[in-house]
Order: sequence, then structure tokens, then C-alpha cells
Amino acid sequence: MSEKIKFTIDGKTCTADKGTNIVDAAKANSIYIPTLCHLEGIKPAGSCRICNVKINGRFMTACTTDVAEGMVIESNTPEIKELRNIIVETLFVSGNHFCPACEKSGNCELQALGYRFQMMVPRFPYEFEEKVVDALSTKIFTILTASFSNPPPFPLRSRITPFISLSSALVKSGAGNGAEVGS
Repeated sequence: MSEKIKFTIDGKTCTADKGTNIVDAAKANSIYIPTLCHLEGIKPAGSCRICNVKINGRFMTACTTDVAEGMVIESNTPEIKELRNIIVETLFVSGNHFCPACEKSGNCELQALGYRFQMMVPRFPYEFEEKVVDALSTKIFTILTASFSNPPPFPLRSRITPFISLSSALVKSGAGNGAEVGS
């Protein structure tokens, strides 16, 4: 049987098994500490730094630090909230994150943290080249108009079907931030 230890998080007395990291111990005591890199079954690395807490006046990552008897942990102070907010903003500006167009939108931990920290516009400059979004569909419309002049020999089951038959008419050039689709 594991030895139980007592500690406090933001003034709440908690218990956990000896050898449990702070993130898991907090979760077992119904206290939320945000993380991005703490995944079940993978050795904690503390690489995202979102789980920073203060222990005896020092910042430490909660996923790599085990709880100890009598430990006093601060997790929800204005200073720590601001630190987490800065980390999330930095993650957003260092990558080309455009949540409305992302396939993970609504099921993304980074996006959820952005909402949790009420991040609307980052205060830091973006680190990637600005991409112009061309919402005009003149090339695609012309190609589709031409394809509809001769109806297909099979019934159209959805609006996306015409795009499937046009895969050879649309060409992707470049890769990553430089990728473009054209005819």
C-alpha cells in the first residue's frame, strides 16, 4: 500500500500517494493545472511550461515535480496566470495558428487554453510570414462552370463531388507557408 502524504495547493489541504507528480495529485484533488505536454503513458518532460507553479517562492513545472509532505504549492496567483498567458500567446505567435480553418478546431488543447486565458489578440508580433487569404474563387468557378456544361454521367450525391473529378485541374505548388493552389 502506498504511503499517503499531505500538501496544500492554493490553501486547500490535499492528499496523494508518495511519488505522484503535482499535476496528477492536483487532478486527484479536483484542482485544475493546465498542461499541453503532459500525456498519459509518456514520461513528463515539462517542455510546454504551462503547468508552472510556485513552490517555496520558486517556479517549477508541476508535471515533473513530485509532491512532498508539507509542500505548499501556489497555482492560481495573478503572477502565475500572467506567466501562463504569456506562454500561450507565445505559442500562438510562433506558429501559423488559424483556428477557424484548423481541422482540430474545437478539439484542441492550445485553443482551449487561449479561450481559458481570454486571449483575443496576442501582444507579441507573429514570427511567421503573413499569408494573404485569397477568398476569390474565380479560377475554381471557371473550372466548375466548364465541368457543369457537360453533366456527368452519374448523379451528383454531394456538392463536393465536382472537386473530386477536378483534382488534375487544380495544382498545388510549394510547401508549408509557401503552398499555393492554382490552375
